[in-house]
Amino acid sequence: MRPYIVGLTGSIASGKSTVAGMLREKGEAVVDADAISHSLTADGGAALPLIRDRFGSGVFTSAGSLDRRALGALVFSDENKRRMLEGILHPLILAEMKKEIEKAALERRVVFLDVPLLYESGFDKMTCEVWCVYLAQREQLKRLTARDKITYREALLRVRSQMPAMEKKARADRVIRTDYGFEQTGAQTTALLSALYTELEAADEYRTDTEKKTDSAKRA
Repeated sequence: MRPYIVGLTGSIASGKSTVAGMLREKGEAVVDADAISHSLTADGGAALPLIRDRFGSGVFTSAGSLDRRALGALVFSDENKRRMLEGILHPLILAEMKKEIEKAALERRVVFLDVPLLYESGFDKMTCEVWCVYLAQREQLKRLTARDKITYREALLRVRSQMPAMEKKARADRVIRTDYGFEQTGAQTTALLSALYTELEAADEYRTDTEKKTDSAKRA
């Protein structure tokens, strides 16, 4: 049976990784696009020769590792360069995600795709539904500056490089608010997960009943 794929997305510093961690703790299969991206850009990663070819040696350290801060400063301030980087990474990420989905589907009915740029990359077309992790921009910027040790202006550039959080929220099938603290986030995640499996079980029962009726009609 084809796995039911749920896209998990949210703007930067929205708490999406926290929700993904909660899902893993509950035994859910989560394919992490960021982890795949980091492996592709780690030392020896498949994306490094392409990045060096397009962006030059200025985004690499003297030891040959990718200078993520230098690359980030470049792409978050120039949309054309950001799109260039996405053009390198997205096809490679997609190929790895498909491999991980196939592997997870051997054991799990549901597979979550943890993808920050789900809509921007078009990866939402792979999903059966989308969950959006959301919080107000004011709190988002506060968390981002503290987490990444960057200025307010740098944080704002990163936020504005993505689709507006309100648009992601509006397009999603289900929303998890992270404004209310860890416990409330966990409660929302648990409730949505329970609702999802209840709906899938009902759909499976309906499908089974329909197949039985069809078989009976054919025999008659």
